Amino acid sequence: MRTTPATSWTRKPACTTPAPATTCPQSGGGAQYDAERARAVLEGFDRPVVQKVDSLTRYDADYTAMQQYAQTLTEDSIGEERMQVMRTLIQAGDAITAFVDAIVQMQQGIFQAVEHIDPDAAPTVDPALFESQARETAISIIPMTMFYMYQDVPTETLQAYADFYTSEAGQWYHQVRSDAEAYAEEHAAERLVTRVQQAVEARGEE
Repeated sequence: MRTTPATSWTRKPACTTPAPATTCPQSGGGAQYDAERARAVLEGFDRPVVQKVDSLTRYDADYTAMQQYAQTLTEDSIGEERMQVMRTLIQAGDAITAFVDAIVQMQQGIFQAVEHIDPDAAPTVDPALFESQARETAISIIPMTMFYMYQDVPTETLQAYADFYTSEAGQWYHQVRSDAEAYAEEHAAERLVTRVQQAVEARGEE
């Protein structure tokens, strides 16, 4: 499959919804609970098209299977319409950034834990370089994963699915979910460092 320019997967459209700044994914602020939007999200998940996509999605993907599937793909076999739907889904969910944030947070937690065990063994890593490498990996893996997972979903069904995620309710849901994931990742890393530090201190007292 011919490589698609990175910006076509990662460029996210500007937020144009009339929602307050704290609910706009581009504002940098955390989304607040909104009962009306929450109801719209639940109604969206109850739509037959969303349930159909979920029933056809391959959640059992492994890297080898995805690589093998990717080797069968060409731009002609995918088609421009389906390619655009995938771009929309990736951008609407900010999948590239989510992948990078998770990897960077995990790396920071591990390196801090290693530093508590043995300061001399802690690796020296340029954060900007590591993030850049994680982004390159994400740009390679995320589209391949999406094509594999949704290979059994018709393009018109996938388009309706994308329409939900690009709606105001869908984007609000994405921001709430992203905030929750970021919170969980940050605190998981903190707990790892704390527990390692406690274990090192306990060993030193023996």
